[in-house]
Amino acid sequence: MNRRQNRTSNGQSRANGHSHMSDSMQQFVSLEGGERIELTQHARAAGRENLPAPWATEPNEVEAAIWREHEGRHTELVEQTRNELRECAAAFEASSNQLASTTDLGTAVGDAAADLERELAADRSIPALVANRDLSRRDLRMFVREHHLNREPRYPESPWLTVGIAALLVVAESWANSGFFAGSSFLGILGGFLQAVAISVVNVISGFAAGFFGLRWFHHRRLVPRTAGGTGLALLAVFALSFNAAVSHYRDLANIGSVTGTELVSGLLRHPLDLTLPSLALFATGLLAWGLALWKGFRLDDAYPGYGDIHRRFRLSEKALVTTLDALRARILDRIVRIPQGCWAIVKRDGEVLGELDEIVLRAHRAFEMYETTREHLKDRCELFLRRYRDENRAVRTAPEPPHFSVYPEFSPRVQAREVAYLQDRARVAREEHGALQATAQRIHFTNAGRIREAALRFDQHVLEQMGRAEPRDPDASGAAFNQFLGNRGRDD
Repeated sequence: MNRRQNRTSNGQSRANGHSHMSDSMQQFVSLEGGERIELTQHARAAGRENLPAPWATEPNEVEAAIWREHEGRHTELVEQTRNELRECAAAFEASSNQLASTTDLGTAVGDAAADLERELAADRSIPALVANRDLSRRDLRMFVREHHLNREPRYPESPWLTVGIAALLVVAESWANSGFFAGSSFLGILGGFLQAVAISVVNVISGFAAGFFGLRWFHHRRLVPRTAGGTGLALLAVFALSFNAAVSHYRDLANIGSVTGTELVSGLLRHPLDLTLPSLALFATGLLAWGLALWKGFRLDDAYPGYGDIHRRFRLSEKALVTTLDALRARILDRIVRIPQGCWAIVKRDGEVLGELDEIVLRAHRAFEMYETTREHLKDRCELFLRRYRDENRAVRTAPEPPHFSVYPEFSPRVQAREVAYLQDRARVAREEHGALQATAQRIHFTNAGRIREAALRFDQHVLEQMGRAEPRDPDASGAAFNQFLGNRGRDD
């Protein structure tokens, strides 16, 4: 009796405490039929009727509804977590398929070697260039022997510079002579300059032609070309004297009055040098310009006609050969030189993939932690609702409480940590393999100098083989361009 009174009094005290809590915090639950029940009211109403019965072994409808509601939320949480872990596993698998291996580095080295061989196999330009160079050299030597030349040709590297100087002569002579004609021209200084330009053009062109054709061909060893060159030089010299004398007489007559052709020819024939001092200066300036143009025309090419042309053909053919060899060698070696760069690019990309894997593992770990936290929260919340319901029921009942009142749901984990651990283990293995990848790339980097030397030797062998196929060949010049190329390469290295 005393125990019952104590239990009753304790129940009443708990009821009083929970009554205050339930008044301020009402909780509802939905039954299977859709009816919503307020827990505190239902618990007290059932407790007054001593329900559930003391011998009941199963929760009543309200307790089952509380249990079912939280179990349903747990099931949704499990499904949501499993879906997220499946997404993480799929993303991990897709990213891990992009991981590189030491085999990829070996493939990069092998591809470079294969590209080298393909480049050499596709090259067919050397024999033609060697044959052209040898033909040009043979023609040059035949020309030297035939014309008894015992010196190297001398000509400017840039003929356009010489032509430009001749053009400056036109400007300089025109500027110097413009004042001589300004007084006789109705346009003044502008008219004098225009007349001076016309005279200067004639002087420079005739002097340039006398030097390039007449004076140069006058050096020819054969009689006919030498005679033709000397005759042309003499005729052009006479023309220069006559033209500048006529221009000077024209100036003097123009300053006096109008000029007729009869007066000009008569004065030129009777008194060719009977000129005023300015006209004498004009005459001297014209001859000086003509002489300078003659010298520039003479120096435009080698003094011996044809020597410069044939030597330039040889130099161009040799330059084309050496340039082609240089370009081919640069392409060959550049592919080998860039092997370490390609390997480190693979390592860098692999590191980026590892970062992606770490992010996926972290996301999976957070999903699992969120599941565990939410599961514990659901467990505590379900227990809180059941405890509140049972405490309110127990507080007003007069019969003993049923045994199941001491039983609460456990919400056992339905998502296993091994799913996350599996991804963590794979990420760890991938990081270990990345370390091996870095070590292999480092080794390839340090040993690439040997590959470059081997590629250079392979290129030299290819060049020698291709030169051996060139026809016709100058036996005295065999390998000259190749030796020059090797010398240039040694200086570059």
